[in-house]
Amino acid sequence: MPDTTTEWTERILQAGNTGNAEKLMPILLAYALWCESEFGNHARETLEAWQAYGEAADEHYDWPAAIAAWRKLVDVPTGDNVDPKIGWIVAQALRGLGARKLSESPADALAYFRRDLELREKLNAEPFPDLTTSLDAVATALSQLGNDAEVRELRKRQLALTEAALGPDHPVVATLRQRLNIKDS
Repeated sequence: MPDTTTEWTERILQAGNTGNAEKLMPILLAYALWCESEFGNHARETLEAWQAYGEAADEHYDWPAAIAAWRKLVDVPTGDNVDPKIGWIVAQALRGLGARKLSESPADALAYFRRDLELREKLNAEPFPDLTTSLDAVATALSQLGNDAEVRELRKRQLALTEAALGPDHPVVATLRQRLNIKDS
């Protein structure tokens, strides 16, 4: 068992890219557990290790492993003085959990998506694509719950941010206008 971050990095690199999940996933899991014991649950190194494991699991459709990794991340405190890197890790985990929950429980997904949006706003995320993707996720969950008025307001905000980033003639802007039944201006 490696006992330094450098040794772990070498082992991960030897396993190859994320295309080799069979070889890589067990090493990423072992590394995340080692970081937990070495640095503590909320240390940046530990959070980055769980993020890497969760992303690899998600990429290879191992939802239980991805969800387990993301759950390790979402309880990390994200108060006013949160380290931006940690904030982004938590926001990504919230978005991932929301996406996995959406079909079985839109209300649970909505809670994750709202926290993701709030955190990205606090971190001054780029309006496009970060905030627009989060707005879309919240609107999608609300739509499944039948809250059409709030969906419309979120979609209007999403349209304004997207149009400012991409211009009024972009196909994505046209799609968002169509969702809102707004004619080209």
